[in-house]
Amino acid sequence: AFGFGTTTATTGLLDEAGGHVPDPATETVFVGDMVNVAIGQGDFLATPLQVANMLSAVANGGTLYHPRLIAKISGPNDEQRQDFKSEVLAKLPVTPAHLAAIQAALKAVTTTAPGTAAFAFRGSKIAVAGKTGTAESPPGEPHAWFAAYAPADSPRIAVVVMLEHVGEGSVFSAPIARHIFDHYFARTP
Repeated sequence: AFGFGTTTATTGLLDEAGGHVPDPATETVFVGDMVNVAIGQGDFLATPLQVANMLSAVANGGTLYHPRLIAKISGPNDEQRQDFKSEVLAKLPVTPAHLAAIQAALKAVTTTAPGTAAFAFRGSKIAVAGKTGTAESPPGEPHAWFAAYAPADSPRIAVVVMLEHVGEGSVFSAPIARHIFDHYFARTP
């Protein structure tokens, strides 16, 4: 329901893997396995595009859209503007109250002292909502993830930074995302 376990419907445009969400109806899955899957670990596999798309749905109030590679094309002063419409894929199966709680928790990750990315966003002029992640990848160092959207209270952009075999997401990926947001909002009114 959140867009995992299948491609994001960009078939033909991108070479994208579908990821994997273990399904107790079709494979042997133990209760302990499902606890890991619920937090995105174990046999759960997702692409950065799937994570960005899911986070965009959380940011926009619960609508999962087909990702667009181009939103619009136009000349100077919007001459011959051509807009590409968004296609709804699904609605997240989450109540407005639960969605608000998720959004608040994502914002706390970057704005409160115990937040795993608070140090990376200290002093930021833009409030960011995000989630750090560290995906084990034996025998090497883990993959470092950070997925976020901004501004937290009026989202306009979602970013996912995934670095292979470097370590913790909070240490490596969150600072890169901060740089992306700072650069984007310095150039975008």
